[in-house]
Amino acid sequence: MIRQYAQYAGLAAALTLLTACSADNGTGVTGAPATPATASAQEEYGQEFANGDELPVSYAVSDVAATRAEPALAGNFRVCAWMYDDSDSDPKYNDGNEILWIGSETAAGTSYRGETVGYDSQSGLWQTEETYMWPQNWFGVDFYATYPATAPDISVATDDSDPLDPYSYKGVSLAAGQDNALVTDLLYAFVKSHKNEVWTRPDKALPLTFGHAFTRLSFYGITENEGWHISVADMSIHNLYTTGTFDLKKGEWNEASLADRTYYNLTMNSNTPVEFTDETEGATALTSTASPRMAIGQRLTAWDTDDTIALNDAADGPKGCYLKIRCRIYTDDGGEVEQLFPTAESGLTYAYIYVPFGNEGVGSPDGWEAGRHYRYTLTFGGGYDDEGNPNIADDSVKVTATITAWTPDDDLEGGDVVI
Repeated sequence: MIRQYAQYAGLAAALTLLTACSADNGTGVTGAPATPATASAQEEYGQEFANGDELPVSYAVSDVAATRAEPALAGNFRVCAWMYDDSDSDPKYNDGNEILWIGSETAAGTSYRGETVGYDSQSGLWQTEETYMWPQNWFGVDFYATYPATAPDISVATDDSDPLDPYSYKGVSLAAGQDNALVTDLLYAFVKSHKNEVWTRPDKALPLTFGHAFTRLSFYGITENEGWHISVADMSIHNLYTTGTFDLKKGEWNEASLADRTYYNLTMNSNTPVEFTDETEGATALTSTASPRMAIGQRLTAWDTDDTIALNDAADGPKGCYLKIRCRIYTDDGGEVEQLFPTAESGLTYAYIYVPFGNEGVGSPDGWEAGRHYRYTLTFGGGYDDEGNPNIADDSVKVTATITAWTPDDDLEGGDVVI
């Protein structure tokens, strides 16, 4: 049995279009795999593949606008489909002989490319450039869709342990410090279906509901200290995993696959420092609301302030997660300014504080989940220096998290969790 994986080059922004150019057929499809798999499926199953009641394959995409970050889905996606004989009662794949039906092999036995799917404005459905007809009802089909259409090919690895092993996307490392404005929001859909299931639908189309493969992060700031003014110039989050395998069937990241820790710069919500006081109404958005940070779903252990940052970040160090915030904290009493951090003696206007940041038990014992939006509120009361010492008295920045589903129509229950 062959286990399929997809390599997603894709927290990175500049993705190369992997299909050859071809004429637009009115669906918006401008590229498609050169060698479709239908012929090999027909060769494998012979005349049984054909059906007198022919039904072309088309797709009805639902709730994409609601499940996607800004902007809504505005381009093509890709589909790979594997078919198998599902004629007996065994829930497994009968003889385990899966045949690539939609898509093409781009490297013998190691890589596959999904067919490009574009929107047909006349029918209101999504279609491939080449027309595919559904096989007989006793053939089951697994469909794997990914957006955007520039997602890289699916690579394979041999694994005979389980014929139901999922096809997966595999992330690759970001360059250290990459800004979240460059991150691509990967959407995915998986569905098992048969011809007779689609035949009963009024539109005769296979429904695809896309979800987010990544986690979305937002950061807000408040202070409860009387008379305090907070000015935040920039932020970064350190020791996040940037490589992992995403299970397209389960909709989750494989924790054992996570690797390659680095840091991300967080795009601020203003080109100038973000400022707020204890009298500011509500929480102030620190990070960009137009360009939210995407991250791989993962469990993070917070930096232990008993360790210095240098020790924590060493190659063989603990690698606890933390926020690094360049800020200024001061009071202003009728024009009489007292700078609390950094100290006036330092001669600096802004300096860094370090804040332990973990997510164990926040919404899930496994930390961040795919498709969830984690809104973190930072209550500024000080912070730590890179030696783990408090910057201002014994106070620190307190972090609370509110977790919701990505789409506002499907909010999760739960309140603030102190971490």
